[in-house]
Amino acid sequence: MVVRTIAASLILALLLPQTAIAGPGKRDAEPLEVGELSQQGTRRGGVEIGLGVLLTGTAVGLVAFGTVQLIRAREHVAFCNQGVTIIDERVDDGGGGIDPCVFDPPPLGFASAGLSWGFSIPLLVGGGMLFARARRVMVDARAYQQAQLTLAPWWQRDGGGATLVWRF
Repeated sequence: MVVRTIAASLILALLLPQTAIAGPGKRDAEPLEVGELSQQGTRRGGVEIGLGVLLTGTAVGLVAFGTVQLIRAREHVAFCNQGVTIIDERVDDGGGGIDPCVFDPPPLGFASAGLSWGFSIPLLVGGGMLFARARRVMVDARAYQQAQLTLAPWWQRDGGGATLVWRF
């Protein structure tokens, strides 16, 4: 009775009309100035590339491990379907022993493969995001290093002038 009440209340909660609260609209992000992302050309995205390689390599390793676990689990299921084999290391002929199909059930291999693949997905997404950021930083650094002519006026109480900056 309690389970039915909980299930009915969950279904009722999902069927009720949902209302969204409108907050202030998001302002479009102002584009960054050239050189701001790469800190005036000093950063070239090396940290992002290194972390992206690390995350992607870990994800590939988890996918490979999951594949090996899936193959082993299938072989273990085939072994268990052949018949019961009891491993007995005792010298006397008393009963007992270890049944490998009970001690290490085949579904554990499938669970291991699924968990490995499941954990590899966020690692791949994170690696891809880091590679995309590294690309943006490198493009920004390249744009900053290209030729640019800047004239900045200045003045003080004693005088004034202009500063000419020419990067090439």
